Amino acid sequence: MANRKPLRISAMIELITLATLLTNMATLDARTVAALTGPIHGFAWLYGVIATWRDARSTRRHLLLSAIPGVGGMLALRSLDRADAEDPTPGSQPDRAHMPHASESRTETYVR
Repeated sequence: MANRKPLRISAMIELITLATLLTNMATLDARTVAALTGPIHGFAWLYGVIATWRDARSTRRHLLLSAIPGVGGMLALRSLDRADAEDPTPGSQPDRAHMPHASESRTETYVR
């Protein structure tokens, strides 16, 4: 299972700051609250998208889920955790960095 603690933290911050922004908009409409919370929310959203993109199990579907403003990080995290539960073997997806090149595999077959 991958270490997704940074994604988990950014998803929580994204959700909390969204709730703060919406509550502020519905009640006080204080510009200072929006000015402080808005950039934090935007950074947490962007970090969540990048963290999802860098995850080893990330697919286009996970990336699209993470791009949904406000709840995307949580949705992507849930989907990635579900993918881990379905196939818990680490390294079940081929890692291109560890795959032999065509020339390497040919030399191995000829060496006895």
